[in-house]
Amino acid sequence: MSSAALIKKARSPSTTHSIWLKKCITLTKYELTQKKLHIESFWRVVLNQIHKCKKAIQLFVVICFSLYIQEGLANTDLCKALFDKDVLSKKADLDTAFTDIYNDNYTYQCDYCHGNVIRLFESLTHQLPHLQPNEFKVLYITTQKWIEKRTEEASFHVQNARDEYSYGFVEKLFGPKISQALGFKEKPKKFVNWKFHVVLEYQGRIYDLDYTNKPQPIEGADYLDKFFITQETIDKHNDVSGMDYELQGKKEDLFVFVIPGEKYLLTPPHHTNTRSFHSTLLLKNTPVPLVTYLNRITHHLNPISKTLMRTYLQANKNS
Repeated sequence: MSSAALIKKARSPSTTHSIWLKKCITLTKYELTQKKLHIESFWRVVLNQIHKCKKAIQLFVVICFSLYIQEGLANTDLCKALFDKDVLSKKADLDTAFTDIYNDNYTYQCDYCHGNVIRLFESLTHQLPHLQPNEFKVLYITTQKWIEKRTEEASFHVQNARDEYSYGFVEKLFGPKISQALGFKEKPKKFVNWKFHVVLEYQGRIYDLDYTNKPQPIEGADYLDKFFITQETIDKHNDVSGMDYELQGKKEDLFVFVIPGEKYLLTPPHHTNTRSFHSTLLLKNTPVPLVTYLNRITHHLNPISKTLMRTYLQANKNS
């Protein structure tokens, strides 16, 4: 009898959840090592039986998911977070609240990301009072030169930034509509440069008020690819004659300080303007490569795991 048939047969009325769970795990491991059964057929049978053992579903899903996970994601907490009903629900609530807040004049101020992230958290808590700062991380992204206090050389460029960063001086002063009426209209910049950038992270999801012209919460790896530039982008741009600026700061050269939310988000926003605040932050935290961190917090799912997750979400929705 095939493993798939054994799993289906094992789920008899007299079989307890724990016994069936152990059999599923054992057979899953067996299929991985022996590869005697087409994996998708095997999983279809398992998925058809999941709804019959709701008490065991999360443990089962986490263990089986960890066996199929890609990119070496062995962190149990991250695996659990993928299928935790409360986390999934909170992400959906955060996405909705972030959309409502995105254009709020109190929350967002151009060129003030280090204070915006605090006001963003405040605004989120107004809509979702149960949120706690220790559920979040603040990502302080910068260059080695900024860390070494070589401030004049510290800039890095990003793409797909919010339009406010493309405005010229007159547009920033009077606003784009008045400036256009006065005859001032500078060509928007495709790339903008910063010395550092600060964003909010929740369970691998990035909330950045400066990313694009509409609210787009985004997973870490996608954020890395769509917001930061590559060496190829730099070379193509800098090889064109007549450009008024040169790109610098490919994503592989950037670092991130990962700061616990409770140590940053309770700070009064105006305190983040002081030099001592930034100096203390850099001294008390250890930077890690940006590429490494954003890839690590991203949940890489192979096709089978994506199917499994969709089934789990649908089961929760219908329950």
